[in-house]
Amino acid sequence: MDQAASAQPAAGSGELAAAISNAVVRIHAQHKGRGPTRAKTYLFDDVILTVTEEGASAVLRTLVDAGDENLVQSIRSRLHGAIAGELQAAVEELTQRRVRAVVSGAEIDMDIDCTVFLLEPTDGPET
Repeated sequence: MDQAASAQPAAGSGELAAAISNAVVRIHAQHKGRGPTRAKTYLFDDVILTVTEEGASAVLRTLVDAGDENLVQSIRSRLHGAIAGELQAAVEELTQRRVRAVVSGAEIDMDIDCTVFLLEPTDGPET
């Protein structure tokens, strides 16, 4: 583990949310050639939600403008499947918790993606 990975932000902190946002943007940029211009992560008990904006490449935007939204949705879905493991590993490393599932959805016209990380429950009381 490198030095950056060993300095873990405290659970529930703004630093943790920012670190998750940065990891999601970095992973998208590695695979798409560019990352989203905006990202925000929300932390809940056993759920993490990351919302990214303006992450579509020029190619995808051109296809949307040409009316090929179904093709773009299919490409985004396939890409999510290809990178879900990396996203999961990053969140597990940052939170020190197991991720049960990674679920993604997109609003194509607005160029907004949402990624939900469902964490294994802790032994604490249920709400």
